[in-house]
Amino acid sequence: MATHASPPPPVIATRRGSFGCWPTQPSAYTIEEEIGGSHVASTRVCLATCSATNTDVAIKIQDLDKSTSDELSRAQKEVQRMSELVHPNLVQFHTAFVARGELWVVLQLHAAGCCEMMADLCPTGFEEPAVACILHEVLNGLGYLHRHDIIHRQLRSSNILIDSQGAVRLTDFGLSGHLVEHGERRSQRQTFVRGGIGWMAPEVLEQAQGYDSSADVWALGISAIELISGRAPFSNMPPLKVMLEVLQGEVPEPDTGSKHLRDLVASCLHRDPRKRPAVPKLLQASVGLGSKSPSPPPLALALLHPLALTFNPP
Repeated sequence: MATHASPPPPVIATRRGSFGCWPTQPSAYTIEEEIGGSHVASTRVCLATCSATNTDVAIKIQDLDKSTSDELSRAQKEVQRMSELVHPNLVQFHTAFVARGELWVVLQLHAAGCCEMMADLCPTGFEEPAVACILHEVLNGLGYLHRHDIIHRQLRSSNILIDSQGAVRLTDFGLSGHLVEHGERRSQRQTFVRGGIGWMAPEVLEQAQGYDSSADVWALGISAIELISGRAPFSNMPPLKVMLEVLQGEVPEPDTGSKHLRDLVASCLHRDPRKRPAVPKLLQASVGLGSKSPSPPPLALALLHPLALTFNPP
């Protein structure tokens, strides 16, 4: 009696890279250990090795049977976004496929997120030169997104990753919003994104007249405070109190840092989104922040590479 091989898993998306096309079978990857995830979202993130390329990767595995319709929609959006976006400051997507009732998303491996690094190595925050380098690289990534009419909407230190060479990249595009729909550009978004209230701009919480990419600029200011002080503003408050503080309380500011850094953060945290500078202007302002070096990317590697190696030694 003839035997029939099981059909290959459906491929959601894949990208051809320096190793050619990435494998789309679970057997091509050796799971080493679980390094993150969310029980709420029925996902786990694993360190794995791809046998075809002999490369370490991160694999985000989502149990589709245990996922809600919202979680499935977010996963679909994230895969679509990541497969379309290519930039040195965005996490590199390799491939995604469904197997055994699970969605496997294969990604570039990073040593850690800034949030984890701070918790383990710098509980009171990074030194200002390192913060300056991280912000400069994040702004490069944000600028790319905004030029493509995409709002990140989840900018925070836990979504800023650093690889073993010190390179900085943004991740988590499952909740990113597009300002172009059906071929027409929209001036604003009006959907509310759950989670991360402490990083949300006032206009996002108010939901009165919508919001645009300047909401990411507010989140950048909050993230800058988080990076320099080791924790985000309002981090010890319940969600409702956080909303009241964002809408009615005093605008947060760093409790340490140079005047240059404080001014940059203050410019991001105008309650009126029209007064916040766009990313290109912030990018210019970030050059030399915390250092007299005119070349932030090499400086970023010099400063962040040792941190990444300390967190995850070879």
